[in-house]
Amino acid sequence: MNHLIIKVSGKNIHRFLMKLSISKIDVYDIEIVDNSKAIITINERDFELLNKIKGIYSYDILKNNNSSNIKKYILNNIHLLLILLTNVILVFFITNHIYEVEIIESNKELKEEVTKILEEKGIKKYARKKEDLNKITSEIISENKDKIEWIEIIPSGIKYIVKVEERIKNKLNKDGTPVNIVAGKSGLVKEIIASNGRIMVEKENYVHKGDVLISGVINENNMVSASGDVFAFVWKKVRVEEDIHEKKTNETGRITNGFHLRLFGKNIYFYRRYKYNKTDENLIFKNELLPIYLSYDTNYELNYVDHIRTIEETKNKALEKAKKELMKELKKDEKIISANQLKVEVKNSKIILDILFTTYENISVEEGIEVENVS
Repeated sequence: MNHLIIKVSGKNIHRFLMKLSISKIDVYDIEIVDNSKAIITINERDFELLNKIKGIYSYDILKNNNSSNIKKYILNNIHLLLILLTNVILVFFITNHIYEVEIIESNKELKEEVTKILEEKGIKKYARKKEDLNKITSEIISENKDKIEWIEIIPSGIKYIVKVEERIKNKLNKDGTPVNIVAGKSGLVKEIIASNGRIMVEKENYVHKGDVLISGVINENNMVSASGDVFAFVWKKVRVEEDIHEKKTNETGRITNGFHLRLFGKNIYFYRRYKYNKTDENLIFKNELLPIYLSYDTNYELNYVDHIRTIEETKNKALEKAKKELMKELKKDEKIISANQLKVEVKNSKIILDILFTTYENISVEEGIEVENVS
């Protein structure tokens, strides 16, 4: 059974509802908004009769639950759907094979070695895709412990992206000189993980930028490339601005439905879209190989309201914004420990907030040791 959801407006809405009853129009749901508005759900077949008795009352169709609309769309766009079906079948065959293997690694020699290792495992151009990638990566790491610290194979359409991390060995710097591990930033040392060299600092010691953390100088006649990681608490002062005014959206209740096609980056909508809207897309077809996307959308009309936030709300919003930006700078195993508000200023409808962040960061960087002789 097909239903229509309709918003009816006019003087004394209760009189209109009585007219519906007298005309024997079945009403499945009624929501009285106020004395002049109501939202009703009726059978589609009663819509013509509603038109005849509406008189001075006006109406808007909010939603059409007519399943036949989908059939109409399919019939009207049958040629398009046939093309899509053909492409789906084509994609099924194409996407079962690898057409490119991209290895992300700056070390040329390691990159060549990894290419050979992958080829031995059947991961190469024009080969069939593998289903057991986790097993393959575990095997590669196990069989190449001296070269590879970590490897990940990421399927991306017809392409495999391979991320690899070289195992750090006890060796001299690329230019042949040994290195120290020094502090790239000032901070309070919290953890020291040294794999080579002499540890020069202790936990809970404050170090300045440039201080030697792990020395490559073992003695007068023995120097190596120090290696390891030193983690410390680092303090950063950040200034952030946030507007007190906020644009909020409300749904008006008006809804449209229809197909949405994206071809070569161009969007084609087979339904009326509102100027301000929110869309729920129900995916029908998508593939990274072909530039085609098809969905059946529900499009909601929105209106914008200027909302004035409290000082506290705006401060919290500014704090979250600052945290989000700071997190982009932090690397793996690094994190924000705390955030303290130092100063709050209100200027031109904006909150200006100074925040002192405490972060947990890897402060170790390599620095060459200038020596004449290395034995």
